[in-house]
Amino acid sequence: MLSRLPILAKGEDPAWFFVLILAGFVGVVIALMMRSQAEQRRKALALRLGGRYEQGSLFSNPALHFSVADQPAMLEFRGGRGAFTQLYVPLPASALGAFKVTSARIGWGMLRLLGFNSVRIGDPTFDEWFAVTGDVSLIRRVFNLENRARAMEAVRRLGIYPGFSLEFEIRSLQIRFNGTLDEEVFARAVKRSAEDLVAIVLGPPLATGIEWGESAERAAGLCPICTTVLKEPVVRCPRCRAPHHRECWDYLGRCAVYGCEPKPGRRAA
Repeated sequence: MLSRLPILAKGEDPAWFFVLILAGFVGVVIALMMRSQAEQRRKALALRLGGRYEQGSLFSNPALHFSVADQPAMLEFRGGRGAFTQLYVPLPASALGAFKVTSARIGWGMLRLLGFNSVRIGDPTFDEWFAVTGDVSLIRRVFNLENRARAMEAVRRLGIYPGFSLEFEIRSLQIRFNGTLDEEVFARAVKRSAEDLVAIVLGPPLATGIEWGESAERAAGLCPICTTVLKEPVVRCPRCRAPHHRECWDYLGRCAVYGCEPKPGRRAA
């Protein structure tokens, strides 16, 4: 009986070996099916976006190619460890400057305590959720009073996705996210936001004047009407969000920030 135990043990080894091989084979089949489904989904998405799908290779990632504001664009997907999704839009050579928009929910609170500051756009909610850094002249052009609502909406549309960051460089726009994102809703949101931002950057410059809603508040916290220190009750212009003493606003009947100038008698928010 004892002599049979090794024989039984030896007989069991091949069974486990074949089980492992079968499990590995099933895993490979499932992975190939998932890859095939992803490719079919991306091909269909590329057609709906008016572009084409490029299958990845050993040295490149799969990508969608389509047009953004008459510029060629590539939405690239990288899976596996360190997965990311990135939109790349080359821009005509021009000394536009550079700036970056990132989520301010993680990390920026500590950085601001250490003295790192982002440009404040003038919308309290936007400034709380996003950090804008870089060339101030280009930031002012993009978030000009005439463009501000459109530009902020373009950023907010993408800020809900993980790892969002947006970077304008002199020759390109890059928008990056964590993970592999290839749903149609996401792709259309990225395309729409990129079109809005590229159109603003490549469009004719707008007369800016002093347009920053937060400028009066940042200038030592003074009321732009009486030039004394701001204190409660404080009201903000409903157009540019510049703070004023309530009694000063009531006296003048409008915003005192040059370049804003809403209609006389307009109440603050």
